[in-house]
Amino acid sequence: RVLSEARAQGWVETLMGRRRYVPDLNEPNRMVRGNAERIAVNTPIQGTCADIIKLAMIRLHRALPQASPGTRMVCQVHDELVFSVPDALLEPTVALIRRTMIEAAPLSIPVEVTEADGKASFDGSFRLDRTDFGIGAGMWSDDEVVAHPVEVRFHLVTTP
Repeated sequence: RVLSEARAQGWVETLMGRRRYVPDLNEPNRMVRGNAERIAVNTPIQGTCADIIKLAMIRLHRALPQASPGTRMVCQVHDELVFSVPDALLEPTVALIRRTMIEAAPLSIPVEVTEADGKASFDGSFRLDRTDFGIGAGMWSDDEVVAHPVEVRFHLVTTP
């Protein structure tokens, strides 16, 4: 259904209404067309996940300065956000982040949010679970490590 609609319209849409134009869906070259078909099929899900995390990031950017002074959103990679959180504010900050990510978009399926304690394995360089991306040791010097690194990721959980 997604491919037939995309071929007719020339674009696909995320649940938030953001369009991605895919002009190569009717391309005679099979490789080019196949790539466009993958983009068309993946965009509604992956694009919606991107929209959700963007909304959560905007809301957290507004809420964190007052709710958790000293907390910094360090980086975002795909569906993961990394925060530096003062130890004294860890529990309420994680709860705020969790709630904000779950409530970022009204969905009929549950949103699962997990957090990881970056301090447990902190060795001077905080590394994400992704093997192809990491924050080098230059992110924090030894005298700057006063906050608690926390990794938060969300996943859409579909039910049959």
